[in-house]
Amino acid sequence: KERFDIALLAQQTIDGHQAEFTRHGIIAPEVLVLPRAKPVEVSMVKGMVVQVLENLLSNSVYWLKQEQRVRRNFIPRIEIVADTDLHELRVTDNGPGISSADAEHIFKPFFTRKPPGEGKGLGLYISREIAHYHKAELFLSEEHHGHSKNRNTFVLAFPK
Repeated sequence: KERFDIALLAQQTIDGHQAEFTRHGIIAPEVLVLPRAKPVEVSMVKGMVVQVLENLLSNSVYWLKQEQRVRRNFIPRIEIVADTDLHELRVTDNGPGISSADAEHIFKPFFTRKPPGEGKGLGLYISREIAHYHKAELFLSEEHHGHSKNRNTFVLAFPK
């Protein structure tokens, strides 16, 4: 484990996806730090945190592309907020979201809403296990963005 600024790592991870975001018409996110003056320092294994971020971004891109096929004038967005007061990172997209009924099931191994061949249902399970390894929490917020009935904000809450 090492100490690092999670907001900076999140921005570096996002920067690695710029071409993908452009290719799919997704408004490229930047990490918003609240309050702006402070770093969001954590003591974790960087590579494992990158794996969690990659999974969340990959899922967002997949579901945003699905939403683009359904809604003609849809403008896909991903928002990432690093909150120094709450000590958490929130990843939100404006895609179809996840129903409240599936909110906990999505973290179970082999559970997926993707069609066969598109996903194994292990990404969120592994991501939550990585969070637990670091005494952190990964959960789906009850916030609703875009679709009024579904949730689409993942929260990675760090130990203080």
